[in-house]
Amino acid sequence: MSVEEMPAQDRGARKSILVVDDEVLIRLAIADELRGFGFAVLEAANGDQADEILRAHPEISLVLTDVDMPGSLDGVALAHLIRQQRPDIKVMIMSGWPVQQLGTNFVTLRKPFDPAAVARYVKDSIEPPE
Repeated sequence: MSVEEMPAQDRGARKSILVVDDEVLIRLAIADELRGFGFAVLEAANGDQADEILRAHPEISLVLTDVDMPGSLDGVALAHLIRQQRPDIKVMIMSGWPVQQLGTNFVTLRKPFDPAAVARYVKDSIEPPE
């Protein structure tokens, strides 16, 4: 779902998550699973598009981003930018490779993974089980 397609009532009404991945099928699968949990989900195909969306949507509470993406911002640069500009946002990094330059400041999810399992993990991170 693009920024323009997101219904106005969904902006801020539910927890909002931004999924950033240039691999369309992975991005769609994760986004669909998160929507199934009732989250408002925005999608971006790269870090530059994600930065644009973050500026337009202050209600985003979590970003789930891949590392290796085209554009001027890969996932690591995006994560650090978010940490500088929006420290209130949780950031989770997805990668098929070890991401050592992040230290312990970010949660790293190792690909390949089951999109449903990732969505449950994200849900539990935002809304811990009762």
